[in-house]
Amino acid sequence: MTTIARPRVLKDTYKMLIDGELVESASGETFEAISPATLEHLSNIPDGTEEDVERAVRSAQEAAPAWRRMGMQERCKIYLELASRLREKVEDLAAVEALDMGSTISAMRRDIAGGIHTIEYYTGIAWELKGDTMPNSNGGMHFTLRQPHGVSASITAYNHPFSFAIHRTIGALLAGNTLVLKPPEQDSITSLMLAEVVAEVFPKGVWNVVTGFGPTVGAPLVRHPAVRRIIFTGSAATGKLIFKSAADAGLKSVTLELGGKNPIIIFPDADIDKAVAATVAGMNFTQTAGQSCMSNSRAFVHESIHDEFVQKVADRMSKVRVGLPLDEDAQMGSVVSEAQYNKVMSYIEIGKQEGATLVLGGERPSDPELKGYYIMPTLFDNVNMGMRIANEEIFGPVLSVLPWSDEERLLADVNAVDYGLTAGIWTRDVHKALRFAHEVEAGTVWINGRSGTQGMPHGGFKDSGLGRLGCMEDLLANTQQKSVNITIE
Repeated sequence: MTTIARPRVLKDTYKMLIDGELVESASGETFEAISPATLEHLSNIPDGTEEDVERAVRSAQEAAPAWRRMGMQERCKIYLELASRLREKVEDLAAVEALDMGSTISAMRRDIAGGIHTIEYYTGIAWELKGDTMPNSNGGMHFTLRQPHGVSASITAYNHPFSFAIHRTIGALLAGNTLVLKPPEQDSITSLMLAEVVAEVFPKGVWNVVTGFGPTVGAPLVRHPAVRRIIFTGSAATGKLIFKSAADAGLKSVTLELGGKNPIIIFPDADIDKAVAATVAGMNFTQTAGQSCMSNSRAFVHESIHDEFVQKVADRMSKVRVGLPLDEDAQMGSVVSEAQYNKVMSYIEIGKQEGATLVLGGERPSDPELKGYYIMPTLFDNVNMGMRIANEEIFGPVLSVLPWSDEERLLADVNAVDYGLTAGIWTRDVHKALRFAHEVEAGTVWINGRSGTQGMPHGGFKDSGLGRLGCMEDLLANTQQKSVNITIE
């Protein structure tokens, strides 16, 4: 076991960012940041209030006119300076995020690097944020403008705190909006470390960060009449509450990236070894301990290859090395909190009670050093769509295998859940692959792999969300279109 030292950059107490200044909460109160993997105290986080939200929104309002008028070249220059400074802090950010979230440092290095790469991508496509001209009418000229909404709010999720702090804000800011970010209360530290760098390079008031809890920060932010755009990443239940609350306060632009109960479909002609590897990788055990809305937590396997598939998946899952977050050799860490641990363990009990076969896991690791909220990679077999574990998002390291034999019934079962974020298809039959790609209700479909490329839209069908992220559509959603008609006499 190769373990790196606790990062020296950790502070006793962090501060929020409001109006370009690093400040305490208006109440002066804080809450503890405790590592879910080691149970050690990490720092103290400002416990934000509605007064802090009001200050942050007011600051964003005051900064909005100048930021809106600033040229795209200057906005991109500021962002590229941010990226340059963040590159110098990758190791510190990765180590802190690993401790704060419970995941492994190797996974968090990828997340931090991915967040910085997002800046590079968005500053490249931002120049395409432009209007259109229309054919000339009798004596007229007609064109459209893209203009920002004004003050935006971004509420991010705990499974990628730093990455989301970049990815779920950059579209709004490059489009000319000002912003208030509410990080996840479970792991806020790297968002506040980011805020320290933002304070050095962004004009004051353009990007504000207020930490705290949903009722005291998130809810008043969503309801605030001056907030015209909301980007939320989290559970479907919370997303629906935010959508309703936002509508009650006014007609706002809302993007929601919510949950998933994603299928991976294995046909009998699939390359079984590659499909097994993709199924285990797609559960994100080694990235977030299965805490991912994109995890393929339902594996639909044809009965003719079912036994071999389950055995090979179990063998592969049993080799995942669970360990401490700063252990360079660890592949999987803990879940993010005691509440999440209890939720996942309750679903494991539900699966047993419903009659599913527990093949692997379902318990804490035996290593006495792993004192935090660890759950071993868990595999259920003989699951059917009448079970809760096949329909409800567990958001943890739990994979369910559902045997199938009839294609039409298979398709019905795949689409039976309320979610529709991603789907995987494994077959050598291109016609079958394309037919299922058309018929499956999901925003992203992978065929014979899990490859992707920057710029592909990310978002879901049904209760998995509204809108698309990671692409030009994200930038466009952060603007309002205005038609201008000039009469030329």
